[in-house]
Amino acid sequence: MRRAAATAPATPGTAARARRPGAGCFVPDRLIASAGFGHEGGFPVIPVIQRTVVLPAIEWLRSEPISRCLRELSQSERYSHDRLRALQWEKLRILVEHSYRNVPFYRRRFDAMGLRPGDIRTLEDFAKLPPLTKDEVRFNQTDLMDPTSRRKVQQCRSGGTLGIPLTLVRDSLASAYARAAQARGLGWHGIRMGERQIRIWGVPLDPEAARRERSPLDHPA
Repeated sequence: MRRAAATAPATPGTAARARRPGAGCFVPDRLIASAGFGHEGGFPVIPVIQRTVVLPAIEWLRSEPISRCLRELSQSERYSHDRLRALQWEKLRILVEHSYRNVPFYRRRFDAMGLRPGDIRTLEDFAKLPPLTKDEVRFNQTDLMDPTSRRKVQQCRSGGTLGIPLTLVRDSLASAYARAAQARGLGWHGIRMGERQIRIWGVPLDPEAARRERSPLDHPA
């Protein structure tokens, strides 16, 4: 039976460990499919082989360092509040600097406001930047991308629940962090990578709406 994929870290009651080991694995369906390891027809992979052989191969094929990102997330969840806030601010500072130097849309926005990355010294300064709107994303796809990046990218699409679906672009590192966050969330419930599981949730009765609701950000446009 085909296993459904979730789009966010697990919450109580959303995932359960299967009692029997064997067929099935945690590595997300899109990763498995892209590497040629299908679920239908049976391809039993015991968890330890899934984690130590299959996952590294998929990481290499897709240039997604999921294991490294998972280690980083697992370490940071033990940080003190002050250390975590300092890490968040440092990452935000680097992101602002990178966006100004490499992303045309944000360079124009900063210049129009008379700002430079060095002017963003506090959260209050950061709040001066207006939120990015859906229309801005929709009509500035190219200018919102870093032309110097050599990472693999894929187009993803929102569910369109509130209107027209929004097409987004996600690079391999962002995908790796998303997979790692999902794995960490399941780990909090005692489910390790490679262990068989079942996930159940509701979907709209309308077939088209149901298709959009099925892990929308995990499927290419």
